[in-house]
Amino acid sequence: MVALLGWGRSYTFALGTVPSKLHWVALTGFDKKSQQIFYMDTDGVQKSYSYAEFNQKWNWYSSGAKGGFLTGTMDVPERTILY
Repeated sequence: MVALLGWGRSYTFALGTVPSKLHWVALTGFDKKSQQIFYMDTDGVQKSYSYAEFNQKWNWYSSGAKGGFLTGTMDVPERTILY
């Protein structure tokens, strides 16, 4: 599975709003007991987020034409996970 995460300050332009950072990560597993989600970053290093950290980054928002470019033209809506 691959997830699109967004974080950082949201920038608002005349054409819409997008997060300052968008990043794809490969999800590799999770641990219910420790509430961690494990992923492989694009640098090839295995990393993890707590459930709360992952949810915060996964729950990004965009709007307007600039956001619509991501969510419409590129067909990458917010809270995307590809299976």
